[in-house]
Amino acid sequence: MLFDNNDKLSLDDKRKYFLNQIIWRLYDYTNFDSRNISDEDNPILRLKDDDKMKLEYFITKETITLEMIK
Repeated sequence: MLFDNNDKLSLDDKRKYFLNQIIWRLYDYTNFDSRNISDEDNPILRLKDDDKMKLEYFITKETITLEMIK
């Protein structure tokens, strides 16, 4: 499990970080208008470039372009 902005975390810290981000997002959804919630600070979870995933877990892939980031 890799987070683009936190790739040096231990596995346990990654789990905590991921759960923390989910809880904050749920908090935002319950307390703010969803139109005002930004995805700018969402963690990007990805596989290593040379990792393989079992087909049964694959849903879709998306190429992130510079236009999507800005």
